[in-house]
Amino acid sequence: MATVTQGVSKKIRSRISGKINTLPMNYYSKTTIGEVLSRVTNDVDAIGESLNRSVGTLVSAICMLVGSLVMMLATNLVLTVAAGASSILGFGLLMLIMGRSQKYFLRQQKHLGHMNGHVEEIYAGHTVVSRCQVRT
Repeated sequence: MATVTQGVSKKIRSRISGKINTLPMNYYSKTTIGEVLSRVTNDVDAIGESLNRSVGTLVSAICMLVGSLVMMLATNLVLTVAAGASSILGFGLLMLIMGRSQKYFLRQQKHLGHMNGHVEEIYAGHTVVSRCQVRT
């Protein structure tokens, strides 16, 4: 599983590298260096870590779902249909809620990128950290 997720992360990094090389210069004029670096490093790392955690869980969940369905069908057909219908209804409601709330998550990530860019711009040039001596 780790090999697959590392391959996906490498492919994403390669595509981002290609995209950065083809961006026009005016993009870099209006976007801070810190924001670009944040997107390249932090976001791809977060995606890789999420994939690494979730792929094993996904395979295990699919096996559990298939096994449960087989056992449920063997036990009682009516209850299996009722459980399947309620699951489909729940997923439908979940998709409705996610569709309406997605704009808020996108706005949050946009603000987070701006903040990370600002912090990176402010502190990237500071190589010397001065310390205040406290007199007692």
